[in-house]
Amino acid sequence: MGSVLARPVYVAGQNVRIDTRTLQGQEVLPLEGLALLGVQINQDAQRIELAFQNIKITFKSGSGWDIPSLPGLLFEQGRWYVPLPIMDALGFRAVNNLPELIDYAAVPGVSVPQVEAAIQNPQPVQPPVNTGPTVEVPQPVIPAFQGIRHSVQTEEYTERTRIVLDLNMPIQYEVKDNKITLVGAQGQGLAQAISGSKGVKGIRVEQNHQGMQATLTLSKDADMKVFPLQNPPRVVIDVFQYVRPVLPPFPNLSNLPAGVTYQKLGDLELLVFKKSQFQPKLTSGFLQGVETFVKQGQAVAGINGGYFDMKTGFPVDMVVRDGRLLFGGLEKRSAVGFTPTGDLMWGIPKARYTLTTPQGQGRVNSVRSSPRDGWLTLFVGDDKHVVGGKNHVTLTVQDGVVTRVSTSAFKAAEGELTITFQPEKYPFLPTVVGAPVGVSVAWADDSWTTARDVLAAGPMLVREGQYAVNAAQEDFDVKTSVWRPTRQVAFGTTSAGDYVFAYLKWGTPEDFARALLKAGLKEAMRLDSGTSATVFVSGGFLNRTWSRPVPNAILMVPRLTTAQK
Repeated sequence: MGSVLARPVYVAGQNVRIDTRTLQGQEVLPLEGLALLGVQINQDAQRIELAFQNIKITFKSGSGWDIPSLPGLLFEQGRWYVPLPIMDALGFRAVNNLPELIDYAAVPGVSVPQVEAAIQNPQPVQPPVNTGPTVEVPQPVIPAFQGIRHSVQTEEYTERTRIVLDLNMPIQYEVKDNKITLVGAQGQGLAQAISGSKGVKGIRVEQNHQGMQATLTLSKDADMKVFPLQNPPRVVIDVFQYVRPVLPPFPNLSNLPAGVTYQKLGDLELLVFKKSQFQPKLTSGFLQGVETFVKQGQAVAGINGGYFDMKTGFPVDMVVRDGRLLFGGLEKRSAVGFTPTGDLMWGIPKARYTLTTPQGQGRVNSVRSSPRDGWLTLFVGDDKHVVGGKNHVTLTVQDGVVTRVSTSAFKAAEGELTITFQPEKYPFLPTVVGAPVGVSVAWADDSWTTARDVLAAGPMLVREGQYAVNAAQEDFDVKTSVWRPTRQVAFGTTSAGDYVFAYLKWGTPEDFARALLKAGLKEAMRLDSGTSATVFVSGGFLNRTWSRPVPNAILMVPRLTTAQK
C-alpha cells in the first residue's frame, strides 16, 4: 500500500479521526472506519451494503455498485477499502478539502457517545428512531471458516501446493512463520493431510482467542505465499517446493562451450575437451551432486569420481588433493594423477603419510576419522566428522607445529590436519602445544610426487591404445555387483591428448572397454558406475536417470592463459 497521499479525516463537532491511504492510485478509507462516522455496514458472502441517513448503496461481488458511476471497493491484505467518492454518494459534505486534511460537516443524529460505543462494540449503527413503520434491520454476518481445499501441480523443477481456506465473507488475516490467523472467524476445527505434496505434510485449523488459526507442517526448503481472492471469498496459501523432475534434463548440445565436442556411437556417448583450452581438476566434498561440484568449481563439465562407502560417505580408495593424502589407497587399483599443468599419470600408486619429530619417525597406519587401538591415524577435517576419543590423544598440526592437544573427541574443521594415537604406543610423538611434527607423503614410486591430485578407481579399460581390463590384477570380484552390467562412466584421453568424459548406457566393464577402443581412445579408466554414474555439461546430464550424491568428481575447467597466470 502506498503512502504518497495520506490525510486525516474529521467530522465537525466530533472527536473522531480516520486517516486516508493511497491504494491502486486512489485515496481510500478503511471500510470498518465508516462506522465511526455513523455509516451502517451490512455484509454477507455476496454483498456489502452501506446505509447513511436516507441513502443506501449496495456493492455486489462481480458486478460492483448499484450506482454504476461509483468506483468499486478495493481489497488488500485481508481488508476492504472505500474510495472517497463513495462518501459523496452517501451524502457527506466536505467543508474543507485541503492537501493536509478533509473536514466533513457535522453529521446529524450521531453523537460522540454513540461513536465511542461503535469502537468498543463494532455492531452496525442503527438509523435514527422515527414514528414510521417498523423496519427490519439486517443482523451482522459473523465471519466463518468453511473448509479446506488443495491441489498440487509440478512445473519443471517447482511443485506448487495450493491450499484454499474457504470463508463466508472477506476478513482480515495475519501471517507469522507457518501460521495464518483468520481474525475474528469462527468455525469447526480440523486437521487434514495434504496428499501428493512434497512441500506440505499437513494443515491443522483450530480456534484461538483471535479467530481461527491454520498451522502448516512444511518441508525444510518450502516457501510460502498467502493472498486473498474473492467471488467467493477465500484465503489462498501457495507453497513452493523444489523437486527433481522424473527424468534429468538433457544437455543443450547445440550450445556447448567452444573447445568441447559431443559424439554418440550407439550406446556410447563422449564429451571431448581440447587440451589447449581445458584441464582436469579433482574436487571433493561430502556427498553432493556432480552439478553442484561443477557450479562450485566454476567448471564447464563434471563427471563423478571413485568408489565410496554409502554409509559413511567416505571414499574407499586413494584421494589426493593439493598434495595432501585425504584417503589412503588400497594399493591395488588403477589411479589417475593430475599435475599442475594438466598432464596425466596412470598406474597403481602407493603412498603413506610419514610423521617426523626430534624423537623419531613413524608411518601412519590409516587415513580415517575414527581412532583404533594400536593404530596411528591421520585425518584431514571436513567440518562434519568427529576425530579422537577416549584413551587416545589427538594432535592438531598446522605448518609442522602442534596447535592443539585433545584427549576427547571433537569435530575437526575443514582442512584441519589431525593425528590420533595412544602415547604409550607411539612415544616419539609429542603431547604438548608448540612441539614440531613434520608431515609428509612418501610415494613408493617417486614419479608420483609430481602429481598434485590423484584419484583411484578402476579397472583400467584402455592403456596405450590397448584393451587393459584385468579384474584379477586389480583384485575385483567379478561375481559381485561392482562388475554387473550397468551404466558405466570413464575418464580418459584421445590419441591427440585431449580429455574425454565417457558414458555407456548399459554394459559390463569389458563391453565398455571394447566400445572405447572402437572410438579410438588412448587411455581410459572406469570410475564409480551404476547408480553413481553422472556426466554433467551445458545444464544437463548424459545419464538418463538420476544418480546418487557422490564425495568427489573430476571437473573440466578453462585453462588459464599466460596473462591470467
